[in-house]
Amino acid sequence: MAPRSHADGSSSSWIASGLALGTLVVLTTLILLYLKGYQSSTSTVDQGRRALVAVTSEGSGQEYELHVHQDVDTEGQLRMVFYFTSLWGTSVSWAEEPRVDYEITFAGDPSLGGVTCGPNESLLQTASFEALSPGARASLLLDAAGGRRSALNYDGTAEDLPRAALTSDTYFQAFGTMWLSSGEARHTSRDEGADGYVWAEECRVPEEAVWHHAEGETPVTADRKTLIVPQVSWTSIGERTDHHRHLRSFLRVDRPEGVELVEAYPQPVTHDSHWTYETMGLWNNELGDVDNVGYTDLPVYILQQRELEEQRDVELMFVGAGMGVVATLAAYLASRVIGLLRSSLRRPTA
Repeated sequence: MAPRSHADGSSSSWIASGLALGTLVVLTTLILLYLKGYQSSTSTVDQGRRALVAVTSEGSGQEYELHVHQDVDTEGQLRMVFYFTSLWGTSVSWAEEPRVDYEITFAGDPSLGGVTCGPNESLLQTASFEALSPGARASLLLDAAGGRRSALNYDGTAEDLPRAALTSDTYFQAFGTMWLSSGEARHTSRDEGADGYVWAEECRVPEEAVWHHAEGETPVTADRKTLIVPQVSWTSIGERTDHHRHLRSFLRVDRPEGVELVEAYPQPVTHDSHWTYETMGLWNNELGDVDNVGYTDLPVYILQQRELEEQRDVELMFVGAGMGVVATLAAYLASRVIGLLRSSLRRPTA
């Protein structure tokens, strides 16, 4: 057998180095692509344009409260139930006509055009800013100048929203007349009597108006998703509040299987299958003042899929192993290239 020449050995070494380099490039590319996708899917979104639900009402001839129940089911669907209760307890004088005319105005996101209300789940009417009642306009203007407490500007893109941003927007409204319930009443869905009197109204809000997640993900595929429920405000249909007293808000979020609450503010009460949060709204002025608006606070819930997170842990373990292989290949390649260069420099010339 003929002895192996120096050129053959050098050629084999260069081929081996080329294969190592190719493998290194492929592994590095795959790892970088995975890490880019991982960073996107695990990033936390805790701000975004929050929906504002401006309730306005007038009538009743007696002091009353507004109750708003927000219920998020395991599919992510938000139901909002609105009803009024008398502060005169059960001794209601029916001669005082204890009922109110109301408007519910949804603002903040085009997806709110998909809100449905009533027994037939009808889509809402649209309205321009100038077509809104004085009270609804006052609610929007107060929110636009609300700074950190703003719903429409919850993403913090500007210190205050300019009036032009409000006047150019489209709003979605439901109207009706509702009777006052007794102070002890509690409604969790629409309530209409056989006589046609409505005691509670119910609306359904599209998922995309309340759920936020990393770009390129969906609520199903995202490791983390953020629930930013609407802020509710309440004032008179006209310019001054008269019998409006308390705005009470109750939030319930049903826990889907395999999901955990990793962060929340304010902190809710934890139950075996859901979380709840109850609060009373604040008022910016006194009863009878012009543009006196009550408003709720701004809850944020960040939820995480436990199963997907465990899967990510396994994937990261393999990525770590792959990075180890990359480091080994890089060290091997560097040593081979240096050795080949030295060998070529020492090769005698003819």
